[in-house]
Amino acid sequence: MEKINEWEYIEQEVWKPTVENSSIQGTLIGKASKDENFRSRYYIVNESGKYIVWGSAMLDNKMQFVEEGQVVRISYEGKSKSRQGQDIKNFTVAFQKAAPPRQCQETTNHPDRPAS
Repeated sequence: MEKINEWEYIEQEVWKPTVENSSIQGTLIGKASKDENFRSRYYIVNESGKYIVWGSAMLDNKMQFVEEGQVVRISYEGKSKSRQGQDIKNFTVAFQKAAPPRQCQETTNHPDRPAS
């Protein structure tokens, strides 16, 4: 009997913070720019699952510096008022820097170079 291909269903949740100091951390696997129908979106995966994070002016400004594949932490810091008196959500964004490449040290002597 042939083995039937198994399907893995994609379950994703929307991360919608309402409590100050809540955060999400994971690998940024995709970005979708704002268009005429939707705000910008960020796709994050971690050990708990796959998440969509909806963008905002403040979040978009910070997320432009995070590249796909980097581990990112987005923290909701609460609401404040803009200069125009509108409520805005404040976020902090941090990402893990890549480790600097290790410099290779020569351990063998080359015939065209004097030994040091």
